[in-house]
Amino acid sequence: MNTNVNEISGGPAVGTKEMVWRIVAVLLAIFWMLVIFAYSAKTAEASTKQSLRLGRALGRLVISNWNELSAEEQEAFAERWDHPVRKAGHVTEFAILGFLLTNVFIARRTKRRPAAVLAIFSGIVYAASDELHQTFVPGRAGMITDVGIDTCGVVIGTAVFLGIAALIGKARKHG
Repeated sequence: MNTNVNEISGGPAVGTKEMVWRIVAVLLAIFWMLVIFAYSAKTAEASTKQSLRLGRALGRLVISNWNELSAEEQEAFAERWDHPVRKAGHVTEFAILGFLLTNVFIARRTKRRPAAVLAIFSGIVYAASDELHQTFVPGRAGMITDVGIDTCGVVIGTAVFLGIAALIGKARKHG
């Protein structure tokens, strides 16, 4: 007897490919949540070093005479860009999460609008829990403004996923 779990629960039958897609979608979202958790578990000192490194890398990209600047000027540039780099990191991390969470709900055959709502809600809950987690990390603090920034990232990731899905749908329809 080859009975599908969804058939038992009254849902539509799910093929092997679709079941694998569902499992992979969930595992990718969980993996990314762990990545975010690991970044949030860094002490304030380690987090600052990382964002200053990114600020210096940005300087090398946008300032043609970067190597001619003094070490103090390079450090001042990195420090000036520290806050925007951190917030861009928040948006990027959570945009990826929003994309992956939307994929989880779409893989469950959830219609697009409810999938978007569920992904955004799940992302907000995770963002809030992430900020709470940071209150237990030395030198870090949980900030409600970061939950808002993270939410913007989740919304962006969800919109990107749905935009790509719409383009793929149109391409399949016309080709």
